[in-house]
Amino acid sequence: MVENYQPLTPGSTIAIIGGGLAGCHSARALAEKGYQVQLFEKQGKICTQGSSNQQAMLYAKLSADGQALGQFNLEALVYAQRFYQPYWQQHGQQCGVLQLAFNESTHQLYQQLSSQLPIDFSRWVTPTEASELAGIPIHNEGLFFPDSGWLYPYSLCQTLLNHELIQTHFNTDVKNIQFDGRWQLSTNNSHYSADAVVIANAYHANQFEQTRWLPIKPLRGQVSHSFESDVQINTVICGQGYCAPAQNNQLHFGASYTPKIEVLDILETDHIDNWNRLQELSNVFQKTPKPHSGNVGFRCSTKDYLPIVGPAPVFETTCERYQKLSHNANAIIHEANSYHPHLYLNVGHGSRGLCYTPLSAKVLASFLSGDTPAINNELVAALNPTRFLIRALIKRQVESLL
Repeated sequence: MVENYQPLTPGSTIAIIGGGLAGCHSARALAEKGYQVQLFEKQGKICTQGSSNQQAMLYAKLSADGQALGQFNLEALVYAQRFYQPYWQQHGQQCGVLQLAFNESTHQLYQQLSSQLPIDFSRWVTPTEASELAGIPIHNEGLFFPDSGWLYPYSLCQTLLNHELIQTHFNTDVKNIQFDGRWQLSTNNSHYSADAVVIANAYHANQFEQTRWLPIKPLRGQVSHSFESDVQINTVICGQGYCAPAQNNQLHFGASYTPKIEVLDILETDHIDNWNRLQELSNVFQKTPKPHSGNVGFRCSTKDYLPIVGPAPVFETTCERYQKLSHNANAIIHEANSYHPHLYLNVGHGSRGLCYTPLSAKVLASFLSGDTPAINNELVAALNPTRFLIRALIKRQVESLL
């Protein structure tokens, strides 16, 4: 339940903080609802961090256990494939994604999924079939997703922001936000006001007083670039690493996952790791030259790997109302939770921003407009920022959030 919640009428002004995939998808979803959108990006252009790669792969981390993470991944992938239909030709390639069963656990999972999922959505392929699809020798079985592929986030997001109700502000760093009947945004160069605020600036989301407790962290990712040599592939190939069809005579492959390192410099050790994972996809990549360049971005990760999408709770009031959980994890709370008025979050998409953000933006827009969410109530709760406060209260670890 959301206390004192009233949908915003079309024409209301929405401020979005952050110009990556989450912010740009949110902007487009809200503009199509008739809202006046002001998007603030502290850099001089959009897509500068986790959304900065030249080729982003559309794939998901599917599961057969029926838990929230697997359910959301499936629904997000189905929705994203449908959403991107008008964008493939101009901004990428709907070449399909081949997810290889690279060990026994993935082999068992993919076989189980192949019996559960519609064959036109994904199908089990043998090494021979995988080789025919990829155009190179593949020695693993796996799942093939014909309606997936890769997109160039910067180009895609430029198109998403091309709407008469969206205005962008570059080199504008929102320093703090305060509510006095409307939201007041203080930036490095001016002052703005809005009826609602959407925080979509990834791992910087906890820079504000209202969200300082969010347990998010940056996760460094490096993608490597090599000149193509003679290797031609027809589809995205994913194992422990991934590789996309060559663009501009270059192969882009990766990506590293490096916590606790926040340098933007290209690391030779990450190049080596990426190149080694490339070899595991197919022995044909032994012909690929060592990486000559790369790209580094920082993803926003969460402890449960689900994104954070929904209204921002009032920390102190939530802790008071849910205090019973510290003594009884099964206590029933009758009071509605307390949320900041029309303050929302859309962050924590990790390495799957291309997949997660279309559905996350649609869910976000339903909160502002009062429409029925595009996902069931259990998934809405699984994405809600309050989940971290509830877990911390149950474990008596609330202080660790501050």
